[in-house]
Amino acid sequence: LVDHSVECWTDSQLVVGKLNGSFQTKDDQLLRYYHKTKELIKQFQTVEVKHVPKAKADILSKLASGKEKGQLSSII
Repeated sequence: LVDHSVECWTDSQLVVGKLNGSFQTKDDQLLRYYHKTKELIKQFQTVEVKHVPKAKADILSKLASGKEKGQLSSII
């Protein structure tokens, strides 16, 4: 167990729902990803998976990819 916490943000409500237990995973391929993710999560003290709206995720992605490390601008 690593003495660290991780916070994950995704624009997929499906992923958040599956990992938080509010959606069931039935597809065999998705089940493999689900079980691998749950296995990795056990290595951390706490893990939070949160939803961010797609529009906001797109803005943050463009902002992060357009600048050198440490030179990000802010958007209001």
